[in-house]
Amino acid sequence: MLYPACVIMPEGVEMLRRVCNSLCGDQGIEVDSGEAARIARHAIKLYANGLADESELLQAMKNWLRGRTNPLLRRPGSTSHASASVGVWSSPSDGR
Repeated sequence: MLYPACVIMPEGVEMLRRVCNSLCGDQGIEVDSGEAARIARHAIKLYANGLADESELLQAMKNWLRGRTNPLLRRPGSTSHASASVGVWSSPSDGR
């Protein structure tokens, strides 16, 4: 997916953090895992392509995750697990 270069303002970063934290919580994914980083990258791509409404982005991400967890919808050669661990969604208020 191609997406234009964009600047994400602090309120956009906070919204993306809320969406990703919500998805990770719903799915039981650790926020500092490789899978959480993958979720964050996809959310940023959608946001950069104009999907900036929080509820719409959350729904689009849920649909994307549903497709990733359904083996019938997964692309050949794709995996749902990452090998690297990256902490991406902590904020100063989280105490991390």
